Amino acid sequence: MVEIAPFRGVLYNLERVGDPSLVIAPPYDVISPEEQEALYSKSPYNIVRLILTKGEEGKDRYSIAGDTLRRWLREGVLIRDARPAIYPYFQTYRVDGLERTRKGFIALLRLEEFDSGKVFPHERTLSKPKEDRLRLMEACRANLCPVFGLYSDPAMGVEAIFEGLAERRPLIEVTDREGVRNRFWRLDEEEKIEEIGRVLMDKFVLIADGHHRYETALTYREMMRKRHGTLRGDEPFNYVMMYLSNMEDEGFTILPTHRLLYGVPEERVRTFMERAKDLFTVEEYTFDGPTEGRAREAFYKRLEEMGMKGAAIGVSTARRRAYSILIPKDTAIAPLLETIPHEMRHLDLTILHEVAIKGILGLDEEALATQRHIEYIKDRGRALDLVREGRYQMAFILNSPKIRDIIAVVKAGMRMPQKSTYFYPKLLSGLVIHSFNGE
Repeated sequence: MVEIAPFRGVLYNLERVGDPSLVIAPPYDVISPEEQEALYSKSPYNIVRLILTKGEEGKDRYSIAGDTLRRWLREGVLIRDARPAIYPYFQTYRVDGLERTRKGFIALLRLEEFDSGKVFPHERTLSKPKEDRLRLMEACRANLCPVFGLYSDPAMGVEAIFEGLAERRPLIEVTDREGVRNRFWRLDEEEKIEEIGRVLMDKFVLIADGHHRYETALTYREMMRKRHGTLRGDEPFNYVMMYLSNMEDEGFTILPTHRLLYGVPEERVRTFMERAKDLFTVEEYTFDGPTEGRAREAFYKRLEEMGMKGAAIGVSTARRRAYSILIPKDTAIAPLLETIPHEMRHLDLTILHEVAIKGILGLDEEALATQRHIEYIKDRGRALDLVREGRYQMAFILNSPKIRDIIAVVKAGMRMPQKSTYFYPKLLSGLVIHSFNGE
């Protein structure tokens, strides 16, 4: 059983801070140093001052964040809700010219180990980010940002409970830097909260974003258990703040992450397409200057069509006036995939990494793990432009990963390849905080 719980959220006092757009921020791990400076300048109360604090001489940034959080609570910049609640959170956005709304809610989820069969990760984590988030959690005694979790409910039970919610005035409504309309409500009706809990009772949760924060919460829980001994089990550190959304909802979107290559020996790049023909069926969309736009659109359309049937990888190289699609020859690539678990052999990214990047280009596992020679980009058009401009040697263009493939991999006890998924849009930071003090 997955167990959710309402909580007394800590929210910005809009009478003190004014326009909520001045105090919210993107997730901490996508904030550049330049954007950090801009967010600091927006407001003395911007959430970046907690989630990505600047250090000061003689004081570490974690202590500064903890002190800032406590001061804002004392001064009424942040106020705690009087009643436990969950917080519906809708995001309206556009992808490929279509408007969609992803519906979800923020609540507490009882922490579960990954071997419980209740919560599944799909990405690997690194020790340094976990150490960073643990020190911040210790200093603040709070979940400052929600983990992003997905569940599957074709019956759309939670969506039925939320029917009519969008007609109510939200607590917060802001449009973020990417043009996403974010609406945030409070729901403190016990009957509806219990009904939502029953909907999720027999579901599993897939972590979409926030793996480091979830694993940090597990570590913090064990620290508290060792420190305090036998407990009731309902202490706040037994839970993590999580945004939960139904992967069956029409507003659910996963975007691909494309690859740009640089610093590869030029001979390998020059001969790549010819060598690829031994392992792939190659379709090409050639162009001269005036026809490049038409070739690109035909390339996009065909890549998406082939992706519905199986693996298909788009390629552009700086020296060729063509966009190419690689369709694997199963028998030919099989020897290069012998050591790969069965559940992962058919994935676009597995074939790209093992066959194209490692097999043909000769890059090693370290190059993939350390991002040496490889950069990642979300915008396929920008990726192709950068190659056409000669700023990168190659671009590999991918289709969106399929959620059924991700679930098959994680339920087999494995993790997806690096930079496999981009769950869009990102959640805003600063809508609500789960403080352990007083819960």
